[in-house]
Amino acid sequence: MKITDEDLEEFQAIYKEEFGKEISKELALDAANKLIRITQIIMDLD
Repeated sequence: MKITDEDLEEFQAIYKEEFGKEISKELALDAANKLIRITQIIMDLD
């Protein structure tokens, strides 16, 4: 799955809203990829 710049900007906005901190695009990309991966793992448990 390819994460677009728009996706990253949205992820950054949500992160800031939830945690009150801004994160870089690099950190947002890493976190988003990890979130996607763990979601895939959980879904494969069914």
